Amino acid sequence: VSYRRNLITLGAMANYHTIARDLKDAAGGVLAVAARQMWGQTLRNTATVGGSLASGDVHSPISVALTALKARVKVFWQAGEMYFWQDLAKEIRLRGLKQKIITVITASLPAEEIGAAYEHVVRTPGDRPIVCAVSTACRVGIDQVLISIALGGVLRDLIVVRETVPEDELTDAVPEIIASLIGSRIPVASFIDNAQGSADYRRQVAPRLAERALQSAFAQIGISP
Repeated sequence: VSYRRNLITLGAMANYHTIARDLKDAAGGVLAVAARQMWGQTLRNTATVGGSLASGDVHSPISVALTALKARVKVFWQAGEMYFWQDLAKEIRLRGLKQKIITVITASLPAEEIGAAYEHVVRTPGDRPIVCAVSTACRVGIDQVLISIALGGVLRDLIVVRETVPEDELTDAVPEIIASLIGSRIPVASFIDNAQGSADYRRQVAPRLAERALQSAFAQIGISP
């Protein structure tokens, strides 16, 4: 695990204890927070990020955080550019890795200060999240703010929204962005619906988590929309 010159690098064999310890100052500490939500203390010392991603656990806290940070994944013997995790996650969910091996995960952070926050809802503190959200915010260009939101545990695939908004228009833009996460035209059958949480519950709670995380990300970089 390393964090140098705005580049986060995770070897596939990095365990969650190490990620939580070494990345508490990177990207608002969001990967460290997400890592602490993975399994219990004992398993966090042994479970690896590469193993979790390769298993198809695309709605896990670490997967959602990596998606929000636009992380890339290197697969053994892969030629050309690394996959965006967001794209590879969908492929894994549909077809599996088919004897491919994840070797490294990277996230290139912007040179400007970035705010990032994690939110989730669980039945009990020891449970895996029903729904989790990671939101990031970063000033770019002249008076512009880049917003990134990733949601897991709602639809079969991760929900991802990225928008660049003039800072003086955030008050009006943020409610529209939050509303766009889960459109009214999405059929109920597309939602995850199980004993852990109904489709209707997930539909209602997800935007609230995303907005709460986004407001926390704004606060980290001194934005008050």
